[in-house]
This record gives sequence, structure tokens and C-alpha cells, in this order.
Amino acid sequence: AGSAIGATRVLLNGRAVRGVRAGRYLEVRRAWRKGDEVRLHFAMPVRTIEGAGDHDGERAFVSGPLAFAADVAAMPGVTNNARLVAHRTAPARTGPHRIELAGEVASGGRPFRAARLALVPFFEAGVDEGRYDVWLPL
Repeated sequence: AGSAIGATRVLLNGRAVRGVRAGRYLEVRRAWRKGDEVRLHFAMPVRTIEGAGDHDGERAFVSGPLAFAADVAAMPGVTNNARLVAHRTAPARTGPHRIELAGEVASGGRPFRAARLALVPFFEAGVDEGRYDVWLPL
């Protein structure tokens, strides 16, 4: 289970097609014309993957084919040497390419403080040479 943006749906020339059911085939019978456009929207709930081995006790967050990473550049006031801990709460989807979840942050020898952890797709993480973590301790 997880949070998703929208539901699985099909648009034909900008209009919703009836009878769409996630996980099922959809047959669209019509006389097709040049310029017809079909758009597919898939619900991609956020899921977690439990770590093993070096990542035992940690969790990674994925949505569809995307793995997400906690990117310190997306968290104001968090430095590259900060320690991040995720809470065992449901993540909040704040956009198609952003997830936030409750957690804690500690840096500079200071104690942990409550924080919202910002996760971005792995391919976007660290583009500013900042630190990012795919596996988060719980």
C-alpha cells in the first residue's frame, strides 16, 4: 500500500475513456483518425523495500519504476554531514516526482530534531553535489 497521485485512467483526445480498471486490458473500438491521441495515466503508489545485509533495519522508497532518495539539498537547513532517520509513517506524495515523510535530522553533534524528509527520484538526487541517501534507517 502507499499513496498515489490520481488513479489509472485513459484519455482519448483529452476525454476520459470509460471502463478503465487497473490491472485489466482495455479495448477501445472506434474508427481511428490521423491525429488521435491516447494518454495513459497509471497510479503508482509509493512502496517501501526492506533492506538486508548492509542495509538491514533500513528502508528504500519506490514508486513504479522510480527509486527515491533523501536529498539534503531539498531540505532547508540540513547539511551534508547530517544523519537522517525515517519514521514508520506513510509517506506523503507532494507531486509526481517528490515524496515527503516524517523523520529526524541530526548534524554538528546536536541531538536529533523532528523534520520532514524530502525524497526525489534517484536520477535527480545529488545534482548539486550534495549528499543523498536511498536507504534510510528506521
